[in-house]
Amino acid sequence: MKILFAINQLSEFVGGSLVPVEVAEYLHGMGHDCTIAANHVDEPLAPLVARQGIVVTDEIPALNAFDFDLVWLQNHTAPLLRYEPVDGSRERTLFVFAHLSGLTFHENPGLVFEPLLADVTIANSENLKRHLTQLDVPPDGIVVYPNPAPAGFWRIDPAAEPAQTPTTVQLISNHAPPEIIDALALCSQRGIDTAHIGQAGTYVRVTPEMLGADGAVVSVGKSVQYAVARGIPPYVYDRWGGPGYLTVENFERAASANFSGRCCFRKIDAQQIAEEIVEGFPAACRFLAGLPPGLLRRYRMEPYIEQLLSRIDSAPPNAARLETLIQKAPWLRRERFMALGIRDNFRGHKAGNAKIRQMRRETRKLKRRLQPG
Repeated sequence: MKILFAINQLSEFVGGSLVPVEVAEYLHGMGHDCTIAANHVDEPLAPLVARQGIVVTDEIPALNAFDFDLVWLQNHTAPLLRYEPVDGSRERTLFVFAHLSGLTFHENPGLVFEPLLADVTIANSENLKRHLTQLDVPPDGIVVYPNPAPAGFWRIDPAAEPAQTPTTVQLISNHAPPEIIDALALCSQRGIDTAHIGQAGTYVRVTPEMLGADGAVVSVGKSVQYAVARGIPPYVYDRWGGPGYLTVENFERAASANFSGRCCFRKIDAQQIAEEIVEGFPAACRFLAGLPPGLLRRYRMEPYIEQLLSRIDSAPPNAARLETLIQKAPWLRRERFMALGIRDNFRGHKAGNAKIRQMRRETRKLKRRLQPG
């Protein structure tokens, strides 16, 4: 099958890009022909994806949606595609609209294309599902896709007696607040190995091998599911605060907000964070080891994707979709103009940031050359 992912950016290691990338990697591994099209394509993420044989392009408007069996859409990219019946077009295309947040315009539902085309709407949490239904997205069409982890992350070993303190504490964050950075330093002073994976630390894609045993992970969002899959207790805290280690009392509430910390907005200081990370570690290990298999299955990625594939044959015929699109043509043109403006503005924003970074590098080089001696 041919599968298309249309997103806003394929450059940074962020959830909005990594979610479709993980799905594309799985489908590509099954032998499907996958394309990821983004408004902005750049290092470091895009080359990693392209080297796997997945097609990467920044020319979304050149693509015809009806050439694909499944189209996964994010960030108001649906209006950028063409919808034309030509030789080689599919009789049916399943349209999946994925929403990974409700905080920004980019992540909220589209105005015309999405209501007309959506066969499946994805929300990454129960809270987001409620938000989408308040915007008149039909609840029956919403699938909660809780940032599940790919098979490579799963390693649930038989429960062993946990260590009294973590041997390592890994912070995974692109936007860690000061209290977390300070807490990491306090853990280090106790003789615990610490590391920061993210834009202010070591900026790499998180892999299963990075998440070692006998340690704790401090993070929110996708990395929490990664940690759960590896059997490593996650301490849920970031710029929104958070509940800390997962417990019987807070697990479902934290999950309903996609482990973002927005389940409680609890903000504490560095000293308390460090104490909770160290002192609460054994109990957090025991809680994680005791999670039932049925609950853990919720966070395995592959069953969700298999369910999507099974729905392709029941998608509406593209001929019928085209008739509906033609009836709404003036409204669709309006939304396309808006999507093109969003695309141009975002690409300009990225180009401007790149130019600023280049000028800063050149300024630093010039200062070094002008220094005496």
